[in-house]
Amino acid sequence: MNVIAKRIKRNSAALEGSSRRLEDIFRIIFAEPDLPMTEAAAMTRKDIRTYGQIAEEAETVARGIAAVIGVTDRYIGLYGENSHRWMVLFWAILKSGNKP
Repeated sequence: MNVIAKRIKRNSAALEGSSRRLEDIFRIIFAEPDLPMTEAAAMTRKDIRTYGQIAEEAETVARGIAAVIGVTDRYIGLYGENSHRWMVLFWAILKSGNKP
């Protein structure tokens, strides 16, 4: 079994053993903070971030959203290309107590 298949099997088992909440999914996705997540940027170069960096960015943006909005349980629109920025914003909105 290759490394990716092992990771998928382990993450599936972790999800099965959880409450299957978004908080559980976040924890599983970002369980390996040093694992690189690669994004093709403008088809000319690769912009590489680790899952740990993305989790850290999401925490920072979530604090910013909470400070600016000052309330929770609101819907916040999220529109953009599929990239690490989209992932950061999606999780930041949830972590701020709001809904994407």
